[in-house]
Amino acid sequence: MYNISQCEDDSGSLLEQEIAEIHKKLNDEMKSAPASSTAKLSIEKEPQGLWVVDLAVVFPRGRISILRRGEKLSELIEQITLEARNNIHVWRAHQEIENFHFNKMTEADLFAEVSALKCEKNNSPFWVMVVEDDPAASKVLATTLHSLGCEVEMFLGPDGAIQRILQKQPDLLILDWNLPYQKDDHFLIDIDHQLQKRDEGHLPKKLIPVVICSTLPLQQITLPPVSHFYFFNYWNKGLPFSSVLSNLDKTVEQLSEMNGL
Repeated sequence: MYNISQCEDDSGSLLEQEIAEIHKKLNDEMKSAPASSTAKLSIEKEPQGLWVVDLAVVFPRGRISILRRGEKLSELIEQITLEARNNIHVWRAHQEIENFHFNKMTEADLFAEVSALKCEKNNSPFWVMVVEDDPAASKVLATTLHSLGCEVEMFLGPDGAIQRILQKQPDLLILDWNLPYQKDDHFLIDIDHQLQKRDEGHLPKKLIPVVICSTLPLQQITLPPVSHFYFFNYWNKGLPFSSVLSNLDKTVEQLSEMNGL
């Protein structure tokens, strides 16, 4: 699971015994990581004598990246492994309460029913972008939106979504607040910055309504000061997915009326 890419001290390398101890500590303290996880550890010593330890762990729908500098290597390893383990425990806790990802059998029938809906081609001008890292949840959202007469494009992460918004701004953005490799509000901030550059200081021609999906309570979500987006609604992913679907009808109807569609 772990790969030490670099491991050097003043003499050029650490002793094999020290490397073995580091491997043991990582493996012992991070057994809670998902089986499909991969990790990379880099250990170096700077000319001024400080150790630099960099640990990156990639697991389903998430990533941990920790970089620390210090005089004592043993202390840095302790700090990094403890922080990584705590982060993984937080990730696991989110998965336990997030029905949005269909981990609960009570949602299985709903998923089968909604995803089997016949989606007839329509010419609706109402366009929705869904940025959600779970393929099953994205499919149900897209199928339901199609059945309501919307055009839908799905993205499992930031890649591609930013460029698509620069090309065409959606009538609604449904955004997973905890995207992998992207910290909370950075997705909206990155897109807004690029839209501002494109507009060259002019006022935006269109404001994009955003529905935020998260296991975090709304009071713990800090909305960034962006000029091209505005908060429209919040969906709690800790609730049964049926509660989200019940809001889609109302959301599409309200925004369609606002846009004169």
